[in-house]
Amino acid sequence: MDSWFNSSSSPPRPPKGTPGRNSGPLTAVVHTTAALQASINAPTTVLRRNAHLASHQSLSISPISNPASASGSTVSTSSSSKATIPQKTKKSRYTSDSYTIRNGRRYIAGPKCSYPLPCDVAELNRQNLRTVLLTTVYGAPFCAPLVSSKPPKTVLDLGCGTGLWSSTCHDYFSRLGHPDVEFTGLDIVPVAPDLKEQGVNWRFVQHDLRRLQLPFPDESFDMVFLKDMSMAMPTGGSEFPIFEEMLRVLKSGGVIEIWESDATIRALLPQPAIPPSTMDRALQQAITTGTYPLVPGTGFSTAQNTYIQDYNAWVSKALEKRMITLLPCTVLSPMMLQEEKLADCGNRRLVVLLGEVRWEREGVGGRPSGSRRPSESSVGSGSKGKYRQTERAALTDEQSALRSTALLTFVQMIESLEPALKEASQKGQDEWDRWWAGMMTNLFEQKGAMSGEGLEVGSWWARKV
Repeated sequence: MDSWFNSSSSPPRPPKGTPGRNSGPLTAVVHTTAALQASINAPTTVLRRNAHLASHQSLSISPISNPASASGSTVSTSSSSKATIPQKTKKSRYTSDSYTIRNGRRYIAGPKCSYPLPCDVAELNRQNLRTVLLTTVYGAPFCAPLVSSKPPKTVLDLGCGTGLWSSTCHDYFSRLGHPDVEFTGLDIVPVAPDLKEQGVNWRFVQHDLRRLQLPFPDESFDMVFLKDMSMAMPTGGSEFPIFEEMLRVLKSGGVIEIWESDATIRALLPQPAIPPSTMDRALQQAITTGTYPLVPGTGFSTAQNTYIQDYNAWVSKALEKRMITLLPCTVLSPMMLQEEKLADCGNRRLVVLLGEVRWEREGVGGRPSGSRRPSESSVGSGSKGKYRQTERAALTDEQSALRSTALLTFVQMIESLEPALKEASQKGQDEWDRWWAGMMTNLFEQKGAMSGEGLEVGSWWARKV
């Protein structure tokens, strides 16, 4: 895969029932359950159906190659280069009384806490997998062009989790000759290990992001990064409440970058072929990874899979009840463009399909296949050449692995949201278990996501004037 996570050959596939065993960033992500459990100061229970999930894991990323808190906040110099997660972290201010156990998963307790995702090893692994997935499809741990041409000296990683993104950025900048970039990770619970032990210039600040006054002076950072935090911050409206604080602590000339994904799933329609004259590095990366950029003319339909239709209805009801933005990808561009303090706004939006879809197999649309050059002909007398029919070409191993991982993280998200989804569906435990078993069989064994269902993800960036 011609990307920052590079491989000259097809990655090995793990046998069923075992995690991937290749080296590189994913190794620690899959194999650090014991280390992460030791770093969290509360009892945890891994996925009740983890064996079933593990049997379907198939992403295999090669080693990194050279690129061309409540009321107050606590600070510790406390994660792991190349995702190597040590055994110890600073003791959390959250105790076992701060959590509640639901369906064998640990959630932050409190009647006013609307955060629907758990805080346990399985959820951290899901977040790490999603970070590796997005970094792979983007080709780097960030998308803002200014960051590559002028690396920042200080970076704030909001909602840092295990610190994997900061660790990945450190490795990237080190290969560019900038090993001393200072990273500050901030999160409600200190699960990030000690990145200093891995050579990262790192400190951790424990702080509840729902308390919007960030514990930093004005203009403290050259770059502020936020990833997948829309569920952590109820809005009651269409904007990110943390946005103004991100701008306050960002230096003039600094870069803000936000990664988000929509909660619901749509089905991608056959796409117009991409004219060679418009091909740029981002589009080439999409072709290489088998993803689809959202461009003018991109069409969607409602999800055709009945299990995904169920999920869409339930997650919409659950998030609306908690006043959580259901479609953050639709609000970020207008929010940035309307902000007078920002310039050079840009974005990359992609669809990562959950499997090979029928219209790809039939050779309809501008299929992103990197293995052979397609032959082209018009489709149907009424198409007017809008779509092109191409010679059928199988997905590469890397493309298949990325889609399998996208499907896995989607199913893990359903698992993490189980209490909220079960409440929205009004299903009892037995009914839910039957639905879950049917969904797993449909999506993994029967390849049920063949109608274009995919994750809609994106990166938005801008420079502060």
